[in-house]
Amino acid sequence: MRILLIAVAAGFVLALVLGGRFANLKGRSLRAWLLLPLGLALQLAAIGSAGSTWPFVLVLLSFACLFAFAVANLGVTGFWMIALGVCLNAFTVGLNHGMPVGHKALAHTGNNSSVYVALRHEQRSSDKLLILGDVVPISPIGEVVTFGDLILAVGLVDVIVHLMRPSKRRRDEGADEDDDEDRLLPLVGAGLSND
Repeated sequence: MRILLIAVAAGFVLALVLGGRFANLKGRSLRAWLLLPLGLALQLAAIGSAGSTWPFVLVLLSFACLFAFAVANLGVTGFWMIALGVCLNAFTVGLNHGMPVGHKALAHTGNNSSVYVALRHEQRSSDKLLILGDVVPISPIGEVVTFGDLILAVGLVDVIVHLMRPSKRRRDEGADEDDDEDRLLPLVGAGLSND
């Protein structure tokens, strides 16, 4: 989804604007990180799978991996939003055997080619909780997204910004160095005045 790629790019730009640095990512580790590429690989496998059962199973397994990854990292600011976004999308797909795409939102973007991707379908009368489906049109990028996607996107930006900021330990060490300099300056000044 383009919205998530845009969120990642926006996260890096915002982090840099706020004084974050790529160097601060060094030494940061995320728990259960292998679940992230596994979850993404399962999503891609679902797109390439034939039939209706296997894509459904693969997408649900993908959501399970991504949700577990997010939960494992709840200690990192922003991951709660990623967990919530993934959970909302998984719930909607599980409930409707696919992600319903709203007619009005689709017409608003003028995009109907993406509806037929794995486990996405135009809304049906039998669909439940359509409000959680792909009903939010984003015309500039020609995409229809869910509220779960929007929450997930905000979470991605938040996580990236916080990971690129100096760690608390580094900030504390910097503050200690500043305090030491503040304490030394009067002593140096006093020594100079005695000369």
